[in-house]
Amino acid sequence: MNKKVILLSVALFISMLSCALFSACDKDTNCYLDVLVVDETSRAPIPNAKIIISQTGGSVHDEGVTGADGIYQTHFSAPAIVNINATLDMGNGGERRGSNAVRLVEGEVKTVTIPMPAEIFY
Repeated sequence: MNKKVILLSVALFISMLSCALFSACDKDTNCYLDVLVVDETSRAPIPNAKIIISQTGGSVHDEGVTGADGIYQTHFSAPAIVNINATLDMGNGGERRGSNAVRLVEGEVKTVTIPMPAEIFY
């Protein structure tokens, strides 16, 4: 009888240990990035700005457009330091530009604000 109790206790301990180990692997390792493009003077969100995210000498690259709220959301599978460039086509051959950089961290959402000056580049 004692051997059965000990054997069942060991089996229960091993099954609980394996459950604990497998559930520990569910950690979110993605890096999340929210890019907010705003007017430098009024701080109003700028919709339809083109966003280019890249890493100097690295393999990270993403492109997109801000929504009506001036935000572009994306995620990456590994931490990195990325450069973010935003441009807004002004329709007359010119564009407004802004940029920033950020360090992405596993499991965290980083929000980066890019102030865009009123200056138009041709």
